[in-house]
Amino acid sequence: IVFHGESGSGKSSMMRLVATCHPDLAGRQRSWIQPFDPLPVQADVLLIDEVQGWRDLHCLGPALRAARTVLLASHVDPLWLA
Repeated sequence: IVFHGESGSGKSSMMRLVATCHPDLAGRQRSWIQPFDPLPVQADVLLIDEVQGWRDLHCLGPALRAARTVLLASHVDPLWLA
């Protein structure tokens, strides 16, 4: 799930709300990281915050392999993810 917008638009807040309140995600193990943080050994739901530019997207491939669900708060246009 990608949350896209400018700084201060509420991407991180909405990502946290969905991760804690959505019936398919609530109660599952969550790990919250920044793009250059090491990936957790095991993550059911991985929340990646503050993707500032296309270079930060390097974390997305490994994250999709490591976690069952990935939520991404990004300043990068979603077209880069297509």
